[in-house]
Amino acid sequence: MRGTTTSVQTLIESGHLLTRRFLFNSELSLGSSGTGNLEQPQHNDVDVGSCGGARNSQLHILNAVKLSLMLSRACAQYCNDYRNDIDLGSLRLDDFIVTLQYSAIAGEEDWDTSRAAGEEQLFTISTVDQFNAINTSDCIRWIILDMNVIGSDARLTSENIYAATLMPSLGKLLCAIFSPNNDAMAPDEQCSNEDANQGIDDISAPDETYSSRDASMGIKSTRRGLKMRRSADTSLFQQLIESGYPTSVCRLLNDLIDRGDTHLSTISFDDIICDLEQMISQPHIFLNNPENEFISVHFGQIHYGRSKELTKILEIATVPNGRSFGLEVMFVSGVAGSGKSHLASAVGDFVSNFGFMVLTAKFKRGMQYISREIVATLMDEMVSNIVEMKKSGNDSDVNYTHRVSRALSSALDASSLSALVDFVPSIQSLVPEVVKKENLLCSHWQLVFLLSKLLCSVLSQERKIFLTLDDLQWADPTMLQLISDMLISISKCPEERQRLIFVGMYRNNEVSSDLMLFITNLMNLEGGGSANVTSVKVSPLSLDNVTEMVMSELRLPRRLVSKLADVVHKRTHGHALFVVQLLNSLISDSTIAYSPMLHRFNWDQDKICTLKTADNVASLIVSNLTSLSSEELLCLRIISCFGIQVQFNLLEILEVLGLAPTGGFKPYLHNLNDLGIIEIISTLVVFTHDLIQEQVYEGTPEKERRQLQCDIGTFLGSMISLDANFEPKPIDAAIGQLYVSDTSDNEDSNIGVASLISIATSQINNAGPEFFSDRMQRTRFASWNLRAGKYAAEKSSFRAALHYYKHGISFLGGDLWLEDTYDLCLKLYEGAALSSSALWGESRVSMYANDIINNVIFEDSLLAEYLLIGSLHASGQCKHSIARGLAVLRRLKIDIPITPSPEVVMLTLEQTEKEASAYNFSQISDCQRRVDSKTRNVLKLVDAISKSCYQIASPFLPLVACTTVRYSLQNGVCEESISVSLSNQNKIFL
Repeated sequence: MRGTTTSVQTLIESGHLLTRRFLFNSELSLGSSGTGNLEQPQHNDVDVGSCGGARNSQLHILNAVKLSLMLSRACAQYCNDYRNDIDLGSLRLDDFIVTLQYSAIAGEEDWDTSRAAGEEQLFTISTVDQFNAINTSDCIRWIILDMNVIGSDARLTSENIYAATLMPSLGKLLCAIFSPNNDAMAPDEQCSNEDANQGIDDISAPDETYSSRDASMGIKSTRRGLKMRRSADTSLFQQLIESGYPTSVCRLLNDLIDRGDTHLSTISFDDIICDLEQMISQPHIFLNNPENEFISVHFGQIHYGRSKELTKILEIATVPNGRSFGLEVMFVSGVAGSGKSHLASAVGDFVSNFGFMVLTAKFKRGMQYISREIVATLMDEMVSNIVEMKKSGNDSDVNYTHRVSRALSSALDASSLSALVDFVPSIQSLVPEVVKKENLLCSHWQLVFLLSKLLCSVLSQERKIFLTLDDLQWADPTMLQLISDMLISISKCPEERQRLIFVGMYRNNEVSSDLMLFITNLMNLEGGGSANVTSVKVSPLSLDNVTEMVMSELRLPRRLVSKLADVVHKRTHGHALFVVQLLNSLISDSTIAYSPMLHRFNWDQDKICTLKTADNVASLIVSNLTSLSSEELLCLRIISCFGIQVQFNLLEILEVLGLAPTGGFKPYLHNLNDLGIIEIISTLVVFTHDLIQEQVYEGTPEKERRQLQCDIGTFLGSMISLDANFEPKPIDAAIGQLYVSDTSDNEDSNIGVASLISIATSQINNAGPEFFSDRMQRTRFASWNLRAGKYAAEKSSFRAALHYYKHGISFLGGDLWLEDTYDLCLKLYEGAALSSSALWGESRVSMYANDIINNVIFEDSLLAEYLLIGSLHASGQCKHSIARGLAVLRRLKIDIPITPSPEVVMLTLEQTEKEASAYNFSQISDCQRRVDSKTRNVLKLVDAISKSCYQIASPFLPLVACTTVRYSLQNGVCEESISVSLSNQNKIFL
């Protein structure tokens, strides 16, 4: 590497700005006015070996901006040294000396950028030929180190001359730099005081022809020449725009040279330097003109700020930095609309480039009962992603899929995998030999064990997982406990835990005791060294963040947007969503509007300062919605009834059923997407934020909202004949084939019957029983909830099942236990009691069971008695459980001795053995055909009694066991009888 100095004039004449890459030294300070870090081009940014056409121009513009930045710095330093005693009009480009280093790109590995310029052997280049002698290779790269002014005759004494000529003179110097084959301007070419006020007449710039020097280098400029005389009605800015230079460059040069506008009189060296630094750090914004300069602007599509939080999370996710080899747990908290979700999304997008599998789920407001489905869908998505890798054609991915399949088969036996399929259906695609078994119920700890084994099997194959759960404050407590226990289990696996990063996000002003327990449980892992726990609080956007957002979206320099950004920041207090909504409202009402004359967005700053706005983001969202058309508003209101998102297929179903805005949904969705209210992601229509959905939903008049949900529910219910007493109504067969699947699979093109049942019933429930005055309607919808509850229970989603059963009971209201509602009421209460039992809600089990027992005939109460006895056992009341159970058996005419003496027990055992020996195998098998629901319930009840007997070593245990055998032989053998008999036999032996 060699060092050299030369004048800016010689550097420009050499043509190297067109053909060579100029970089800053990585240690060069940019000063406090800039961005702090320049985005330096990499080797492959521009093909310097074959520069030409547009790429030639891009390279030249970026190099010219960098050189202009150094020259502006040099001028600022020179003026600071001499105070206000100089006239830049007396300086030429020959008076600016730039210090460079150069090296071949191929030898970069030998380049030590930490060496100061003074340590290099410098020599001076004074002619273009000397430059060309160095530039024999196409792979020469120049490093800009420094620039100084050597002019010694620039001192003046007139401050008036200084004020009139300083910035226009600097502007002309920069104009010369941007001309690839321009002759530098001599002092006598500079503008006079009068010229400075009126603008200059001639600006030298690229001509359409090319010089002999260009011809020798094989370069022809593709830009239109700037050398022209201004007409009386053509502004300098318009001239510059027509020349084809980037608008940001034209604006800066115009503001320096054309001093006619009084608002430009305050431009300073700091402003100039900041403008140029912006162009360098973000050339894609400030050096590339959009194809359509009238392009619409919508804030919120790109996210700004959060650099501190983002850096912290990325350091943890990608660089262990000496942390212990444990599970990484991160909690991200903040108020609603602060940007938590977008922060996690940005991290997820980044780490996906490092081979992470990114999994994301979001809990829903007011829908705790579907938390289990949300977690199950997340796990199923993970397995589905692995299965899809087999189809990629990539040998590494295919091999990975096979390894995960083998690891899972080794970790879990066939019965365990069968149980896991109920929670994660895609397991059957990953391990094809797995057979799903119906009605397999998993306890909490069984599910913890199965999911932990599943995750560890995936993590054991050396690929990492980035797992994000959003809005934890809306998760069901049982699911929080499940996730906590699962992560604790994984933290005990030394290898696997290092490949999992868990991120939990929540609103810090909505923390429940259950969520606090969840956080505490995971934080306690750090003390044992099995996990690293990090808490990140998302702070409000700073003024700099808001300024950067406005600058980048409006493509304007800081000096032009700083006052606007300050007003927005003060009004919103930096609340991210509030900032976005306020700026978008200013755009939509044309307070900020594009000016073709100025080639930029413009606004009345005084009007901005006195503008009345909403006090909070919720009020602003509501006010913004008033500008929508009635059809667009109806579209949003329908979508909001489904929550934060809805499948587009479902909206199309509503169109066929006649529930849609005029012309359907599609014509309005695109505009709503452009306005940033919704996003269309694959087959989903999604609100861009929870708060927007909340305000749309809650802002709909209550009567209208309930009617809307009633219509949606009844229309969807008609598709799948939710009314058990009616035949399916004929709906277009094509629609049924296209949208409705007989199973609730995960394909985007299908909406499963179970899903439609849940959606239709939920819409009716949200309308509420009080909305329906007709008794038959309420009974009808109670039966819908019964069916929805059964579907949920079949999927072991007992929280959701209980939700539907409770709503069904509420629809019956004062019509409970009447003759025409007796069966429906019994099934709803039994379902509620069973679901409560599965959720370990003993008090609720007792409530529902007692309601059944007190309102039905004895034989219809057997299932309730079984559940009540089981709840007594679970709550530790074993004696009470046994006493109640024996009383029920005696009411069934099943003789159980009152005093279980040893003699009575032995006699009962002998009689039972004698009765059993009278049956052969074929006779016992034949008994299976005679089993009814009563028999099954009695056997379940006996099983519940035996558990309490065993718990307290009651002498009634062998008597109860004999009862099971004798009752089964008399009434039929079934799964329950076999299970109870074996269980009791083991208990007796123990």
